[in-house]
Formats: sequence, structure tokens, C-alpha cells
Amino acid sequence: SPPLPGGAGLARVGGVGVLPRRGRGVFGGGLPVGPVFSVDFGGGTFAAAVIEVRAGIPYTLSLTGIDIGGERFDAALFETAVGPVLGLTALPNWLYNEMGSRSGVRQLLSDPGVPKVLDKVGGRAAEVARAILFEGHAWEFYKAVEEAKIRLSSEETTRLRFKRRGVNLAVPLLRAQFEAVIRADLAEVRQCVLRAVAKAGLERAWKDALLRAV
Repeated sequence: SPPLPGGAGLARVGGVGVLPRRGRGVFGGGLPVGPVFSVDFGGGTFAAAVIEVRAGIPYTLSLTGIDIGGERFDAALFETAVGPVLGLTALPNWLYNEMGSRSGVRQLLSDPGVPKVLDKVGGRAAEVARAILFEGHAWEFYKAVEEAKIRLSSEETTRLRFKRRGVNLAVPLLRAQFEAVIRADLAEVRQCVLRAVAKAGLERAWKDALLRAV
């Protein structure tokens, strides 16, 4: 199965209504009758719930969650495919790891000691890191990484391109390789789904259909 995108729309999976938690308003006044599976795949967490609608009122039958979100997948893509191509593996490990996600970059931008560290490291790695962090490219750079990750949800291959002053990136990406990197995380997502369904007493009816979706 491809990686889950950040917040899928309503879908029917083997007869099961799958609804993102933050998208409940799409029904207006017409909620579906019966049990509905709801997911919220955010930047830092994944949550799964089973909601049963009775007389137009939703009741929560189960709720589970884990600390795995879209930024974790972004970081995996950066650390295994993007950073090495840019030569950033020459940076100190802590700095390289922080550069893997937007939240890490926010920490780096608030740390007054980072420019001194880059001066000490020197070389091409420091130049590229400085360009990404301090030349106004950070938001666009990590948006490009995120968009490449999303394309891998539906495409077998894609290419991540990003060219700005001091940063020139054109790297091919394979979905199979990316899925191998995040396999353990996807397994945890699937277990979270199963726990929600089991707690609601619907494992026998829903398990196969929902696992095909994730």
C-alpha cells in the first residue's frame, strides 16, 4: 500500500465509510447512518476513531492514536534521499537530524549558535545548509520535499527538483525505496487502525477492508 497522505477525503472502503476527523463538516447536516471510521493524519500524530451515528448524532465508540505524522515521513525522505545528495551528511549528526523537518528547522532558526557551528564546519555542506536556513529558502524547500512525498502516494517514481541560489537539487525518488524506509512506521499506523476497530467491536467486519486502505 502507498503511504497515507496527509488527510484523505471521505472514501468508501469495502462498504466502510472512511472520514478524516477534521473533515466531519463536509456532510453538512447529513451524516451517514451507522458506524463511520474517522482518521486524522496530521503533521505530528495519527489518530483513528470509530463513530456511530444514531438519529443524526455521532457517538465515539473508540479512539486510538500514535506519535507518527507527515513530518516524520518528510524527515525520512530528507535523511535517506535528499540530504545525502546535497552533501549535508558532512554536518554534525544533531544538525543534520534537525534539518530533516520544518519543526527541526524552526529550532535551528531560533538557536543563535547555529551560524557559528556552520562557520566551524565549513565546506560545501555548510554553504548549502546556510542557504536553506538563512537565505529565505526554508519554507519553499520543505514544501518541495513534502510535495514529492505526496506524489509517491500515487506514483511509482518522481523527481524532486529545487533550485535556488546556493541549492541545486534534482534527485529521482522511488516509491518502493521510500516504503522500505517507512515500513516500521506504516506497520504502527496499521496497528493503530486495528486497535480502534477492535475496541469498537468491529474487527471481524472491517479489518480486511481497512487494511487495504492503509
